[in-house]
Parts: sequence; structure tokens; C-alpha cells
Amino acid sequence: MSFQEILGHGTLRRLCILPGAQRAVRPFVKTREKIDSILAYCPRIEELTVSIPGTNGDFREVEIHRALGRMPRLKKLEIFFDCSGFYAWCKGGSSLQPTSPLRYADIQDILINASIDEPLIYSIFRTIIEASPREFPLQRLKAVIFDFGNLGVEYTADLDAIVQFLFRKWQYIQVQEMVMTTL
Repeated sequence: MSFQEILGHGTLRRLCILPGAQRAVRPFVKTREKIDSILAYCPRIEELTVSIPGTNGDFREVEIHRALGRMPRLKKLEIFFDCSGFYAWCKGGSSLQPTSPLRYADIQDILINASIDEPLIYSIFRTIIEASPREFPLQRLKAVIFDFGNLGVEYTADLDAIVQFLFRKWQYIQVQEMVMTTL
């Protein structure tokens, strides 16, 4: 189903937009504009699962979080952080992953994007809540590291331990009676 076809279903309450396992086709890159389109055409979304390309937490990522906060009925949000660097490889219209091993700088970016901890999840949750015009904002945020891509190296026991540590899942739940204050 194409993105335009999804937008034609304005009564959707649940939506899951994740890339397929086969990446030989041009990926659907989530941007603030695409989240705004979902908001405009599918305003009844209550549960959303979406992958977001890791961009080292730059303004593009923050804008996506703010756009998610503007969804008026969103109660449950599951974000899959795609840390593979695949989206950076698509510049220039190419949709295939590189065949040569990644440079150390590329591996460093992938690991930085995958370094999600409790303060970062809290910050993302606060960004979404602060952008929310709703009386009862987002109740649950779940964050998952989705993909490291091909790091171009064989995993050693040490690297495997790091990868397993980074593949943790985080969840932040807000009870409606709880008042959150800015720290």
C-alpha cells in the first residue's frame, strides 16, 4: 500500500508504518512533512507505530517528534529508531546499500544513533507532550532500536555484547492523573 493510499483512509485509528525486511527498493523516509500529512488526512489516529531514521538527534528528528505531538488523539506511540545509516546512503537517488565496508565514521554515527538511554527517552516524551494541544496527551511511548544495518565487520563477543546492550527497549508511561513538570 502506498503512502497516498494510507492517507485516503481518514478514519484510521491504528497505523503501523515500518519498512519491509527487503531494502532493495526505495525506502519510505519519514519526515516532519509526512507526519503532518498523516495528521491532516488521518486525524483520528490513536495508536501509531513508525520508524524514524536516526540523524544524531538533529533538528530533523526533533521536528518529527514535535509533529507527532500535534496528533490530537494519539495515545500510544511506538517509535522504531532506524540506526542503520541506510537513509544517508540513499542520497543522490541510489537505493542500494554500499557494497564496500563502512568507514569508522559511519560506524560511529550508527552507534551514536543507537545510544538511547532513559534521559533521552524522557526528553523525547517531553518534546511530544509540549507540542501537544490536547487535554489528555500521549499516554505511552515505546522506543525500540530497529536496525544497525551492516556494520561491515564480523561480530566479536565484545561487539555482540555492545549490540545487545544497545538493542534494549524503552517505555515511558504517563498516567492521566499524574502531573508532569518541567525539570
